[in-house]
Amino acid sequence: MNRHIGFFTAYQPHVELGQDGIGRLMIYILKGMLNNGDRVTILAPSWHRGEVKKLLKEYSLEKSVKIKTTRWHAPVMLLIYDLLLWNKYRNKEELPQVMEEKDSFTVLELLKKLFYRLMASYSFLVFFLFVIVTLALGIVLFPVWILILPLWLFKNWFFNKIDASSVRGGEGGTGFFSKKLKQYLSFAPRGLRSDTVVLGIMNAARASELKRMIKYVNKGDIDLWYVPSIFWKEVLKIKKKRVIVVPDLVYAEFPHLYCIDAVMQWSSQSLDRILKEKPKIVCYSNHVKERHLVQLRDVKPGSVTVIPHGVVDLSEHLRMGLPPKEIIQVYLNKHARTIPNGAFVKEFNFDEAQFIIYSSQYRYHKNIVGLLYALEKLIRRDHINLVLVLTCANYQFLFPYLEKLNLMREVIFMPKVPESVLAALNHFALLHVNPSLFEGGFPFTFNEAYSVGTPSVMADIPVTREYVDDELAKNMLFDPYDVEDIVNKIKWGMEHRDELLKMEKPLYEKFAQRTWDIVAEEYVDAMSYSYRRKLPKRKRKPWKRKRS
Repeated sequence: MNRHIGFFTAYQPHVELGQDGIGRLMIYILKGMLNNGDRVTILAPSWHRGEVKKLLKEYSLEKSVKIKTTRWHAPVMLLIYDLLLWNKYRNKEELPQVMEEKDSFTVLELLKKLFYRLMASYSFLVFFLFVIVTLALGIVLFPVWILILPLWLFKNWFFNKIDASSVRGGEGGTGFFSKKLKQYLSFAPRGLRSDTVVLGIMNAARASELKRMIKYVNKGDIDLWYVPSIFWKEVLKIKKKRVIVVPDLVYAEFPHLYCIDAVMQWSSQSLDRILKEKPKIVCYSNHVKERHLVQLRDVKPGSVTVIPHGVVDLSEHLRMGLPPKEIIQVYLNKHARTIPNGAFVKEFNFDEAQFIIYSSQYRYHKNIVGLLYALEKLIRRDHINLVLVLTCANYQFLFPYLEKLNLMREVIFMPKVPESVLAALNHFALLHVNPSLFEGGFPFTFNEAYSVGTPSVMADIPVTREYVDDELAKNMLFDPYDVEDIVNKIKWGMEHRDELLKMEKPLYEKFAQRTWDIVAEEYVDAMSYSYRRKLPKRKRKPWKRKRS
C-alpha cells in the first residue's frame, strides 16, 4: 500500500524494550505493517536510539525500519552518566522515572529550572563552561559556605534525631546530608531514583528533546503516527493523524498497592490531563475500555477502539536453526555467570526434568509470590519433583520469599531471554502457568506456549473470560487468590497434559486466524479515523407553525 507510518516513542533512558511486552508488541505491529507494504520510521529520543536499534536487530528488522532522532547524541550529562555506569555495572540499571513538576514562577524556581536546563545541555561547550562557572562561584563563595554549613548540618542532624526517636522507636538515623553524599559518591542509580536534582535534569532534557520531536512530526511528510503510551502529554500537540494506546491502568485495579508510588500518582494525574482533550485512543480489551476508561475516567465509548492482540507463534524458532536443547545451552554459555545459581542452571537437563514456566517481569499484580507458595505445597506436601522457571530480570525482589519457603534450588531464573530461547523453554515445559491478577489484554503466554506444543493454566480474570468459555474454564482457569486452586489446576494439568492440549486447540485456532497483518491494518484504520474534525453545529431557527 506504500503508506508511510511513524512510531513515536519517548521512553526514559535505559528502558529495555525487548524485556517488556510493550516492546514486543511494537515489533509485531511493525511487522504486520511491513507485510502490508507500508514503510515504517521510528522516532525516538537521542538517548534511546541504541536501545531501539538493538530491538530491531534482535528481530532482524534493522534494514527494514528507519530510526530517526532529532539530535546526534544524548545530553552531555547523560553521556557522562553512561560512562560512569558502564564502569560500575556490567548490566545497566534503569534511570529514575521522569516526573513532571508543577509550574512555578518564583525566582528560586526559575533559577532551578535554568540550572537543570544548563545541566541537560546537548552542547559540550555550554555544559563544560557552565560547570567551570559553577565551580568558580563555589570557590568565591567558599567562606560563606563554611559559615552556613555547620548550622545546616546541625539542623538536619537535630530533626533526623527527632524523626528517628518518634518514628523508629529511638533507632539512630543517618543524616540527610550524609545520605545524599553517600548516594552521589557511590553512584547508585536506584538510590538517586527520587533525587530532585536528577529528576530536574532529566525533566529539562526530556522537555527539550520532545519539543524538537513534535516539531519534526508536524513539519515532516509522515501522516500516520502510532503512539504506544498515553502518558506522554506532548503527543497531544501532534497535528497529524495519530492513535494513542492505553495498554491498561493497573493502579485502578489495585489502588492499595500503587497509591504510595509517586510515579503511578504522576501517571494518573497526567492521564487525566490528556483525557480532557478527548483524543482517539486504543486499548487491547473490552475490560480496560469499560472498566478503566468509560466507568472510572468517564471517557465516551465512541472515542475508544478495542484492538485485540494477534497470535504469537514461536514455532518458527524451532523449525529453523539449532535444536531446542542447543538453543538453551548457547544462551547459558553466555549468561550463566550473571544469573543466580548459574552453575546449577547450566547443568540442568531441560529436556528431561519436570518443570513449569511463567514468562513475565516481576510486578505486584503478576502474583509470582502466590505461584511460589503453590510450588512449595506441590513439592513439600504433595511430594512432586518440580522446578519453576521464571524469566523476570528483577528477580532480586523474590529472594526473601525463596529463602522463607526454602525454594532456592527449585526456582530457576533465566532473565532477558530472546524469543528463540523462550520458544525452547516453552517446548520442554510441562505447563505454562500464568497466575497474574490482571492483564490489559489476553496474555501472550497462552499462544507462545501452545504454538510449541505446551498447554497453559491461567488465572480466572476478566480478560481471559473474554475468550475462554465456561466449559474450558473448569480445567484451564484457576482463582489466582486461592493457592489451593492454583495447586489443583497445576496438578490436573500435568496429569492430563495431552487432554488439556486437545481442549485448548479450538481457542488457539481462533487466535491463529487473527494475524498481525490484520491487527496492523486495524491500527491504521484507527489512525485515519482519529483526525476527522467535527463539523460546527448549524444554528436552527425556532420552528413556527404556518397558519392556514
